[in-house]
Amino acid sequence: MQKIQSTELPYNVAVEEYQYPVYSDNLKAHLNNAKMFKIVEYTIVEYTNQIPPPALIAKVEDRIYGTACIPFLTFITLGIVPTIVDENHGDSFSLSSPDNPNDKVIITFRYRSKSILGWAGLFMNLHPDWWLSPESSKRYSDSLSYAIAIKAENIKVLADKRKINIERIGAGNLAPLNARP
Repeated sequence: MQKIQSTELPYNVAVEEYQYPVYSDNLKAHLNNAKMFKIVEYTIVEYTNQIPPPALIAKVEDRIYGTACIPFLTFITLGIVPTIVDENHGDSFSLSSPDNPNDKVIITFRYRSKSILGWAGLFMNLHPDWWLSPESSKRYSDSLSYAIAIKAENIKVLADKRKINIERIGAGNLAPLNARP
């Protein structure tokens, strides 16, 4: 927790839209909840006319998603017999400079938990250590913040390179972010 509190990343971040927008939407929400960056906006298009431009671009690198299952027995018993499945949660994304998308820092945060479908799930959600949506919990945000804090020095190097480039050529001469290859 001390590492998170001592880490300052006062940068604007633009989240690049992923081919399946739900993943980039979730990444934006998770980064905002982690409160590690100054501003996290939805897409790079929103930044194209703003000065100063974002220091970093966040891009989904891998899809982390839950387990698909059909709760057949739970359905037949009207929820009396629960269905319990292991679920994957987390984020896998990169942060890069808008000037050089190949120079990036990859951050991966994963964990497994159980999902319970049926009446048992309803009662388990009353317990303080269970959540209806784990990604909206403080524990999730703190864990993601820690994964970012571990890479803070590398992130600062990327952002500083961007700052030097802006000072060298001037913010008005930067290529639009949505023109990225």
